[in-house]
Parts: sequence; structure tokens; C-alpha cells
Amino acid sequence: MIVNTPQLTEFSELVVYVVEDDEAMRTSISDLLSDHNIAFRMFASPAECLEQFDNKPGCFIFDLRLPEMDGLQLRQHLTKQGVRLPFIMISGNGDIPAAVDSMRMGAIDFLEKPFRTQQLVESIEKAFVCVTRDMDINRRLDSLTHREKEFLGYLVKGMSVKAISNEFEISPKTGHVHRRNIHQKMAVDCDAALVKLLEGFDV
Repeated sequence: MIVNTPQLTEFSELVVYVVEDDEAMRTSISDLLSDHNIAFRMFASPAECLEQFDNKPGCFIFDLRLPEMDGLQLRQHLTKQGVRLPFIMISGNGDIPAAVDSMRMGAIDFLEKPFRTQQLVESIEKAFVCVTRDMDINRRLDSLTHREKEFLGYLVKGMSVKAISNEFEISPKTGHVHRRNIHQKMAVDCDAALVKLLEGFDV
């Protein structure tokens, strides 16, 4: 019987990428994801992941202990390639230092095997919420004109409208128009909210 999880059906366009070298664990996770109607891709090794990953929006599930490189090293490798998807780390070793390192690197969760089905589902939901938020912010950024994007880059550095206007050789009045348009398109009401919204984004 297929169980439709209400919290997850709204994320139908997202994919869970699982990197796990243990075949039995891959089967277990794939069954769980199938039961919850969650799209997924399975990789048996880091090399397979790096070769076949298609960069569609979603999240990763990394096993900590993998051949060639561990889950943390794989995450670092993907980050260097510009991949920003959230990740969940799983491990059967109860490795506290690795758990701490994972969370420092931004892991959504660190789950120790054997984990409960609901634990993994809840972690995936949290990851999908983050992905959806990032996709929404990127859509807002894409709505900005080229000049507004340039202006935004200075705003998030804390520069005043007057200083930015001088930089662009435009009047402060025009500068305030740019800032107002940026606030409207980014759905914020002040520069502080704009800076907070774009934490972790390259603008």
C-alpha cells in the first residue's frame, strides 16, 4: 500500500539523491521513498554519484562510510562544484566527531542506523522545505533587472543608498527607486530583512 505523506506530496518535483554502498540499505531506503511517493536516485559509490548526478533540485542522503571518500569528503567535493543542495548524513558507527562535523557543514540531520522510518521522512521534509525556500529566493532574484542586481550587491554589503548612487553616478532619488523595487521584488520591508534573507547566497 502506498502511503501519501501530506507534508511531502507538495514537493513532487524534488528528488532525493542517496549515496549508499550497502545494497541492503539502498533497498530499504528505496522502498521507504517509494512508499511515500518521493522521487529518488540511488548511487552505490561517490564516483557513481559524481558521474551521474544531474543537479535537479532536491537533497542528498550520504552514508558516512563510503568507498573512495567518506560522506563528508563527497559533500565537500560537490560543494566545490557549486552544488548547494541540503544533505542528511547517516551512519552505523555512532561517530560523534563526524556528527559534529556534519552539522558544522550544514547537515539537516545526522541519523544513526538503524533509524526509524519517520525520522528519515521528517529529515527529508526539513530538507525539502529548505530547497523550496532557496528556489523561491532564486526566482525572486531572477526577477531583478541587471542594474537592480548590481545595486543589491552593494546593499547587502551595508552601503547606503547615497553611497551606492554615487558609485553608479545616479541621483539618490533614482537610487531609492532601485531600492524600493528590490524590496518589493524580494518581498522584504527593509535592508536588514534583505540581508538576512540572502545569507548564504552569492549576490
